[in-house]
Amino acid sequence: MFKYLIFASLLITSACIHMRTYTGTYDFKNPVGSTVIKNSPVDWILFLTRRIVGFGSSEKDVLREYALNRDDALRGLLQWHQADSITWIGHATFFIKVGQTCILTDPFFADTAGRLGFGPKRYIPLTINIEDLPQLDVIVCSHNHYDHLDIKSLKRIREKFGAKVQVFCPLGLATYFKQCGFTEVQEMQWYEEANHQALVFLCLPAIHNSGRSLFDKNKTLWCSFGIKSKAFDIYFSGDTAYHPQIFKEIKSNLGNCDLAIVGIGAYAPQKLLAQYHANPEQAIQIAQDVNAKNMIGMHWGTLNLSDEPLDEPIKRFKEAAQAQNIESSAIWLMKLGETRPLERLY
Repeated sequence: MFKYLIFASLLITSACIHMRTYTGTYDFKNPVGSTVIKNSPVDWILFLTRRIVGFGSSEKDVLREYALNRDDALRGLLQWHQADSITWIGHATFFIKVGQTCILTDPFFADTAGRLGFGPKRYIPLTINIEDLPQLDVIVCSHNHYDHLDIKSLKRIREKFGAKVQVFCPLGLATYFKQCGFTEVQEMQWYEEANHQALVFLCLPAIHNSGRSLFDKNKTLWCSFGIKSKAFDIYFSGDTAYHPQIFKEIKSNLGNCDLAIVGIGAYAPQKLLAQYHANPEQAIQIAQDVNAKNMIGMHWGTLNLSDEPLDEPIKRFKEAAQAQNIESSAIWLMKLGETRPLERLY
């Protein structure tokens, strides 16, 4: 175990040395009343070591049940390309078509969430990749963690779709996108809104943190997003823990919520992660707080980020919805690579 601890420390130090970070001086904070847990450095080193050496990853074959094969994934993407639709590419990455606008959330197409090939690895290969996407108009990015903002992915996106893809991101993230060649980048603060074509994008609070090294903790903002159209409205939670008031306030700002996309994984052990990620029961509560008519569970089954069994998040998500007497048709249990039409939201 000692050699693994040394290995983890070396990897973290290496990532810090090689990463260019935003140099803002303001430390962003979560809203008053957010969960705060104090842990020892040893707890975190042991946790990170388990991620690096792959402890708990032997169950990855279980995920085959929750993923489409590539042929079926591409067939679904092509079938619904002309209609309003949503595709779960994996983790927090969704391809969403609303009217004539195609949106990508938290672009992560890499095999590893980290720098220099180190970090949590993808369990199974992608079934839909950047080159498969037919069109892209907007990127929304919730925060700067490696599993939500991947530089290589962004460069590939810019190469395929050009520099003028509109980017909406929280304060401090524009640097990353501009370094990748994007020119239409708008930073936003909580409760700010922006327009693009016929859509309105709302930057909304989340309970999380930011940072890509030991030296830039909370120097950039994190957020969730609302996407409003004439036909329907979507809430994308990004990474967030639960808060007893914030999501009810978001309901007031968002107004209607036809579909909530909420994180349900990366919550174990709770003594470390409850302050950053909601568990499945809390995810259901978030969806209820924003008054969502339908909900999708994301942020599970893609990377070795935490200690819970691989398919526990989706099972608990379904059970929690049933316990709250939510109709089964309102719980969208999407498979990796699956595309679904959004016409039922009309």
